[in-house]
Amino acid sequence: MDVGEDIVIGVNKYQKNLSSSSSDEDENQDQNETVQVLSIDNTKVKKSQISYLQSIKSSRNEQKVQEVLQKLKESAFLTSSSSNENEISTSEGENENNLLKLAIDCARERCTLGF
Repeated sequence: MDVGEDIVIGVNKYQKNLSSSSSDEDENQDQNETVQVLSIDNTKVKKSQISYLQSIKSSRNEQKVQEVLQKLKESAFLTSSSSNENEISTSEGENENNLLKLAIDCARERCTLGF
């Protein structure tokens, strides 16, 4: 790290107020690089996302949403066991209780989590 082989941000590269006492031209060039930092207003982003979710919820078919969520919940409680042949396996893609298929149905109906 002392010779600059390993770069540690804030320790030997991208430090503020570095003294340029080193005579090595490459090291001075690295020290003078500017790094752009993206600043994000989390409050603004959160308000925007909440507004977006509210618009989705107001435009979707709530009855259909509840139906697909109920099917997903029921399927999640099904179990498969090799000792009991009467239990259902939902791993087959064509099975109406396949969790991935039901999750895709939920996405198509614009199901959301939170707010």
